[in-house]
Amino acid sequence: MATLYYTNSVDSAWDTLLNWWSDQAFTIPSLALPADGDDVYLSGSMGNGPFVSVTLNHIYVNSGANVYFTGALGNTTSNGGTVNGTITGDAVFNGGDNLATITGNAVFNDSSNNGTVSGNAIFNGGSYNALTVSGSAEFNGTSYNASTTTYIGSGATFNDATHNDGGDFSNPLAGATFNDTSYNSGSGYVYSPTFNGDSYNAGTCAAGFGGAISTFNENSYNTGSVNGLAIFNGPYIPSRVGGTYNGSVELNMTCPACPPSGGSDQTIARLLNLPWFINL
Repeated sequence: MATLYYTNSVDSAWDTLLNWWSDQAFTIPSLALPADGDDVYLSGSMGNGPFVSVTLNHIYVNSGANVYFTGALGNTTSNGGTVNGTITGDAVFNGGDNLATITGNAVFNDSSNNGTVSGNAIFNGGSYNALTVSGSAEFNGTSYNASTTTYIGSGATFNDATHNDGGDFSNPLAGATFNDTSYNSGSGYVYSPTFNGDSYNAGTCAAGFGGAISTFNENSYNTGSVNGLAIFNGPYIPSRVGGTYNGSVELNMTCPACPPSGGSDQTIARLLNLPWFINL
């Protein structure tokens, strides 16, 4: 197994031998192109190749590099570079842009962003999902799900101070769980979400086909719009049931300090001054 270093010394092609070196200072020319099992470090621009597929041990894309490759197979780490084409294997992005199609799982750190991931994805730091995750997605730190063009196939989990800007009227983000202080933003559309901790909905909980259930647990709350059934569990806090509702609301709130007359549900409804369409 060899470790080889690429820079666009002659042109921007993977298959040009004079672009490859045996040391990271680019002073010792490589005697061969990368072979199966090698580690490669890519710097500079790369426009195409390799034309014959090679299964590498690991591919590293250095900061500032802008590479496009389709025949290089193997797990990939980008340390601030931009990757186009296809990544066949798992990928980690530490800053930089992913404009490629990733056929495995992916982790995005720092300010990196995602093109297309066919597996599962984890977003950390200030990274974000800019397009498609076919599997599940987990958001940590201050990362987020962006724009109406995004799609997550197997549900999303938002932790820490993350948020969702994704989804739209015709394609809401389905199966989202919001924890900690995460939130569905004013431009976010979610279908049948669950809110836990101090999370909240400021956007739209969509009804979709067959109705939808939006669940608010613990101290979570709503300031946006909820269509379908909204269920509130946890402590009685009047401000938790804000926003607007197009459907029914089920209150399973605990209210130890409320007077007993009329029953706890009726007492909570009276104190909240809930509108006529809410079912108790």
